[in-house]
Amino acid sequence: MNLHAGVLEHAVGFGFSSIISCIPGELAYFETEQSFGAPPRYLLKKPAYH
Repeated sequence: MNLHAGVLEHAVGFGFSSIISCIPGELAYFETEQSFGAPPRYLLKKPAYH
């Protein structure tokens, strides 16, 4: 995964929901809104169908 570090610095850890598309239509990073403690964070991957 080739993410520019500046993008993460502006989106992660501020308590707001963020979605960053790493590979358009294939892979994304999602951080939920922070209410208490560290917010849940997810990598979203499009499933491969055969």
